[in-house]
Amino acid sequence: QFLSAVLSRHSASRETLRHLNDQLTIAGAGQWAGGHYVADSAFAFELCLDYLLSNQQAEQYEGDFRGVAYCLVEYFRTGKIGALR
Repeated sequence: QFLSAVLSRHSASRETLRHLNDQLTIAGAGQWAGGHYVADSAFAFELCLDYLLSNQQAEQYEGDFRGVAYCLVEYFRTGKIGALR
């Protein structure tokens, strides 16, 4: 229910999610960190999904999604709780 609210808020489609998963993998988040496969786990947690969808413009306008991928890898690697920055 929380995840669907995030998806609605960002008007995200399945195609959007597929594209972002591909971009995360290409940018370096296709790895295990803190017991999570980051490129997939980013879609399973409300705060991570919101962060990802809020920052999808980085990939679209700057052509570089590595900062977003790095932030997510570190989030899971360190076991952080709460909002991503």
